[in-house]
Amino acid sequence: MGTTMNNRILLVCFAMTLTLAACDNSKHPPAISATQPRPSLPPGQIADSKYDWQGYFAGVSSIDNIPYYSEALLTEDGELRIYIDYAEPYLFAGTVEYGHDHADGTHGSGRLLRLECSGSMPPASCTEPLAAEVHLTDVTNGYLYGELSVSTPQGDEAWPLSMTWPSSTYIYAATLNRVQGNYVEWLADYSRNQDTVISVDTQGELFFQSPSTGCTGNGLLTPHLAAATSVYAASLSIGNCAADFAYLNTDFTGFATMTYADWEWADGDFLVLWLDTPGSAPAATALVMWGLRK
Repeated sequence: MGTTMNNRILLVCFAMTLTLAACDNSKHPPAISATQPRPSLPPGQIADSKYDWQGYFAGVSSIDNIPYYSEALLTEDGELRIYIDYAEPYLFAGTVEYGHDHADGTHGSGRLLRLECSGSMPPASCTEPLAAEVHLTDVTNGYLYGELSVSTPQGDEAWPLSMTWPSSTYIYAATLNRVQGNYVEWLADYSRNQDTVISVDTQGELFFQSPSTGCTGNGLLTPHLAAATSVYAASLSIGNCAADFAYLNTDFTGFATMTYADWEWADGDFLVLWLDTPGSAPAATALVMWGLRK
């Protein structure tokens, strides 16, 4: 079993701790229902109503009654990104429109883009993004509940969402001094066996070069909106990837945040980025990055 798959299994285990469910590497964890009692707030959680309807969340998306590790970023101005570690991992990139009182939740739309499309014959799901609608029924007190409605070639599917803040780091202001540092990549397709280090300088300029795939990345992180929370606007240009990873040779935009993990297998600050190509790009490509500060 490859290192990337092992890391993904560990992420699933982490999601199960958020939902008070058991997990091991030999079988799927039990399904999680959005109607079950909410889990306890994690240590350090700050439940403040001014952070309702925004935040960085981790938990599960249920597909065919099986929960898959997921994480989401919902910004104050309604930008929504959801990473879903399905058998074919996806990134939802879209927006939601806020009502005046959230009595009926909030609705939005976007596209679901396939991740990990390397190889000489990438999966068919890499060729076209899927249209998706989102309905968030509750995003208060550090929790996110709702549903993705996905239009697949086999028909429309409903994917329930159940997540919570994994730490309170979202409330900290986005500053370039805070994000500056070196990070070991754990998840992105351009890295193998944690062989790639992402460097961010005090100006927010980002750089990496992967020895295994040849991919070179140059990007920029800037505080989003008034920098009141830990959200950064992100841009990234990748080039020089080897043939099997050439699909990543393009320009990306999206968002980033900082979070903290205190797990047996990883302990420290993580830089998380959700990126996709603009709608006008020749090909729809997505990338999720998880870097652990060195």
